[in-house]
Amino acid sequence: MNQTIERLSRNPLHRGAIFQDDADDKAVVLLQCKIDTLKIYLMVDPVENLVMKARFFTYGGLVYTALAEAHCALIENRPVDEAFLVTAETLEKQLRDRPDERALPEDAPELAHVAEFGESFATEWPEKKAAALALRAVRAKYANLGPSASEIKRASDAKWMEADDDERREMVEKVLEEEISAPLRADGGGAKLIRIEDPAKVVIEYSGACGNCSAAGGSTLFYIEDTLRDRVFSGITVEPVSPAAEDPA
Repeated sequence: MNQTIERLSRNPLHRGAIFQDDADDKAVVLLQCKIDTLKIYLMVDPVENLVMKARFFTYGGLVYTALAEAHCALIENRPVDEAFLVTAETLEKQLRDRPDERALPEDAPELAHVAEFGESFATEWPEKKAAALALRAVRAKYANLGPSASEIKRASDAKWMEADDDERREMVEKVLEEEISAPLRADGGGAKLIRIEDPAKVVIEYSGACGNCSAAGGSTLFYIEDTLRDRVFSGITVEPVSPAAEDPA
């Protein structure tokens, strides 16, 4: 494996998720597309037609992580029309150590779906843009109606701080089951809550494919932590343990 892929996969700056609440709070567009083991999220300004933020989540190992990192870095702060047209050839060149030496073969499976992301985003964009602009118009007319997403998050944090141990456990398990377990099961894995340590360390145990996945300590962990922070408490940290680590014998 070349050094560029190694570097990007070991220290990705764009790994994570963007949630609809975040986009709605700013009245901007959230575009998201999952193909194979890679999901990319774009937050787009519907007035400037500019990609404000690009993030990704993948179970796909080092090459997928490096490819997604290069993709997000390339399209962030770029006009959406340009972002939609990124090609596999362009991304492959971003991964090269030397301009004249390919980082990946032309038939590399990780490159196969690059164009599909642009096509999916371009299809979603007009409708999502119209909805975001409509939301801005409504907010401008009724500026003082209802709490914003940030206010809702502060209320959620207060609820966590006031909850007892059983209530906190119930809150975490609910999100694990309803929002996290399904994508993990789709890839043959899973995660269950072991305990919650004060003030907000959530200890989980992976099962199935997640236990041996190279992303278990990276992208998968980040996704779980990010989802719990968004849905339960913004100060949560997640620590995975192996079954052996929890076995008193």
